[in-house]
Amino acid sequence: MARLKSLLKQYNQQPQLLQEFQKTFEEQLQKGIVEEVTPEMKRMKPRDATIHYLAYQVVITPEKKTTPRRIVFDASAHYSGEPSLNEVLHQGPLILPNLSGMLVRFRVGSIAMTADIEKAFLQVRLHEIDRDATRFLWAKDLSRPLVENNIVTYRFTRVTFGLNASPFLLATTINFHLETSTYDNKIATNIKDNMYADNLLLTAETREEALHQYREAKKIFNELNMNMREFASNDPDVRAQFDEKGKGTSTSVKVLGINWNTTTDTLVAKCNMQPLELITKRTVLHTIASVYDPLGWISPLMIRAKYFFQSLWTKSYKVTHFHRKTKQLGTNYSER
Repeated sequence: MARLKSLLKQYNQQPQLLQEFQKTFEEQLQKGIVEEVTPEMKRMKPRDATIHYLAYQVVITPEKKTTPRRIVFDASAHYSGEPSLNEVLHQGPLILPNLSGMLVRFRVGSIAMTADIEKAFLQVRLHEIDRDATRFLWAKDLSRPLVENNIVTYRFTRVTFGLNASPFLLATTINFHLETSTYDNKIATNIKDNMYADNLLLTAETREEALHQYREAKKIFNELNMNMREFASNDPDVRAQFDEKGKGTSTSVKVLGINWNTTTDTLVAKCNMQPLELITKRTVLHTIASVYDPLGWISPLMIRAKYFFQSLWTKSYKVTHFHRKTKQLGTNYSER
């Protein structure tokens, strides 16, 4: 309740944003993604059901055209002295393919393609007995004060992003379907080995092979009632064959966190390290760790920064300690 009050207060001056959230919940209710928890359901809850209320927040990412604003549920939030939902959930084994291996395979074929599943987690259903662990609160009428008779309780009928078990549940659902499907076994294995969460990477040597993979992938995921969309390719003739509704519109695509220019067929790893005003062990480590470089392309350029961080440990500075002697060290670090 406190988190909901804080969220409504935070966006009180942006009523259009709150209306977007209202519309999102209404659409999810209409599609059966969430359902209202009625007073009767509260009274008749199964004996073994776990009741938990999820907090949530708004994540604004204007660079993402498909989801510039997202409601993200926080299953790691907890009351003082009590465990969070994520702490008591079994996360499941890591069955996602190796990310670095996927990126290397992505550069092998002459023709490359990428795609992603629309709202992937929300396509996997929850058993009814587990749904009460995903309850959340919302206001019935945003123009009225948040009092008891103006609060509605929803719960998810599908897996939601924010649960630590969600990646495993999505991956094992897709893998089961791929292993039991009647489609081309080679294609199914290829998808399984190159599917990371909701992101699919495919390569081929010929246009015919690429288009065959595209059509088979669409069929397989249509069977799963999952919409494979935002198809992109470095080959203009292959792109021209993509269905207009499922075709990506940008020539700059994220491939597992790395920018891919489909026109020039180049991958770009960014190193946007800003000069630090306050040099401490913590701020330097945070800056170094902020560089996303799964294939180690920028590693040679990071040697000096890592050496500087190592030199701080030879001093007697604490993790958050700023010492006057670090001023010159910090100048050298920023220049490098």
